[in-house]
Amino acid sequence: MRRRMTELAVAAMVLVPVAIATRSQAAIDDGPVYVLGERATFQSGCFPPCLCPVLEQAPVRGTFRLTSTGYDGVFNTFAVTDVRWVVNTGGPEQLIGGSGKYRLGGEPAPVQQLDLDLVIAGNPVQHFASGLVPAGPADLPGISVAVSMNNMFCHDIVIVVDAALAPAPGIPTVQRWALSALALLILLVTADLMLRRRRNH
Repeated sequence: MRRRMTELAVAAMVLVPVAIATRSQAAIDDGPVYVLGERATFQSGCFPPCLCPVLEQAPVRGTFRLTSTGYDGVFNTFAVTDVRWVVNTGGPEQLIGGSGKYRLGGEPAPVQQLDLDLVIAGNPVQHFASGLVPAGPADLPGISVAVSMNNMFCHDIVIVVDAALAPAPGIPTVQRWALSALALLILLVTADLMLRRRRNH
């Protein structure tokens, strides 16, 4: 019985850390999650030089993933995936989804560029771009940049993407249970070894 208990404990000590490490690596491969902040907005209407009075503005909420894809010699490049946003301009909530690319770099003053292909409320895919614009000191791990369909000219849709890294998640329940079980097994094995040593003496 004691031999079997020892074998189980050793197996647990090997397999549990491997499972936890595998899960953590999978999360890294998917790219970190970014959460839109309070300054993220959806704007639809007229922009200069047009003078029409129509302009809707509403907060945008949601998340996306930003995964590093390398360095092209000038810019650090990233893939934007899993865009899941929602906006309410007074009617039913509009879901926004899509993907794109982000790059950051340049000397001496850093610049950034965000390009997104988005589906808004089930409509056809539309391309949104920021162009190359200055990157503030807070950019990465935060992002603050506006993208638009028509370079903010006359009638346009503008989305201000203001986001920060999501807080690190806590240890999932299954992993907490596994770690607790591992700690108990290690305690039992330690007690068994101490008992054997006393008997041998």
